[in-house]
Amino acid sequence: MIKLVTCIKRRKGMSHADFRSFWESELLDKLIHKTAQMLNAKKYSKDTTLAITANIYARMIRGGSEPFDGMIQYWLENASEIVSPSATREDDLVQEMLEYQQQFSDMDQCCSFFTDDNIETL
Repeated sequence: MIKLVTCIKRRKGMSHADFRSFWESELLDKLIHKTAQMLNAKKYSKDTTLAITANIYARMIRGGSEPFDGMIQYWLENASEIVSPSATREDDLVQEMLEYQQQFSDMDQCCSFFTDDNIETL
């Protein structure tokens, strides 16, 4: 499996509550679902960072920066599924997703990347 991961940080000065209003919206759910269909994804997820003490502790141990506020993941069957959007409908969807994300995301602090998803079962 190949996974497309997008990590999102909320806009500077935006509260967690305001971020969640955008994040939990029906529009974002619809855009993510349409993107999954466009990518021919086998599954997808939309996750938010938990506000728990363990996250603070993990950051202190590693010496890292603030965690991302949200993450979107799409699972693709194989690398042949990875194509650049070229059709107008796909360009429109990508543009609509970016425009929506710009309302609540610090785009300079966000990132997207593909991974090779190797899942081990215990």
